[in-house]
Amino acid sequence: KVVAVLEFFSTRIEEPDKELIRVMGHIGTLRCLKDRARRHHRSLQGEMLSILEEAVRAPKMLSPEDVLAEVRQLGLQTPSEAAAMVRADRDGH
Repeated sequence: KVVAVLEFFSTRIEEPDKELIRVMGHIGTLRCLKDRARRHHRSLQGEMLSILEEAVRAPKMLSPEDVLAEVRQLGLQTPSEAAAMVRADRDGH
């Protein structure tokens, strides 16, 4: 579900800012996780744990690579990013 579209303008031709794109992706991912957590009456950390548990309990046996692919589909690249996202939500940032 798209909730907003941002468009950036410049008088110069520039390459896309990869860091900005990455950060904006995390904002969208965090919003989706928060919405899903709220719908399921869970904390953000509880929702992430539920997603991982669901992934490994799936009818077909998932390999560690499959689980990693599903986590990355959420926009998380490293475990530290996931931990930082949970901490920021917990601390109200």
